[in-house]
Amino acid sequence: MIEQETLLSIPPRRSTNSVARWSHYQITAATSTLKRLSTSGLKMAQNATFSSWSRKEVDTKLHNIMISIHAQARAAAEMYGQPDNYVLGANAAGFCKVADAMIAQGVV
Repeated sequence: MIEQETLLSIPPRRSTNSVARWSHYQITAATSTLKRLSTSGLKMAQNATFSSWSRKEVDTKLHNIMISIHAQARAAAEMYGQPDNYVLGANAAGFCKVADAMIAQGVV
């Protein structure tokens, strides 16, 4: 896991209206991207197993993926002292996941 000091060196965002709006757009865009990537991943899993899922099954799987992503982002933001900063949380969670995978593979 990445040390807390590394991510705390990132300056916190100001809470002005323009920054709040920009953060909202970033979160909206990120959510849209995550949905597309998750849907693509589900399609690949479905094709690999030669199975067919109903629309409801796909929606349930996608919903569970989004809940998991939200929980990971929220937990990472809390861990680094900014529980309501979903941008920091999502970036920290993603960075830690990649760093942990690199360490497990012996790259770092």
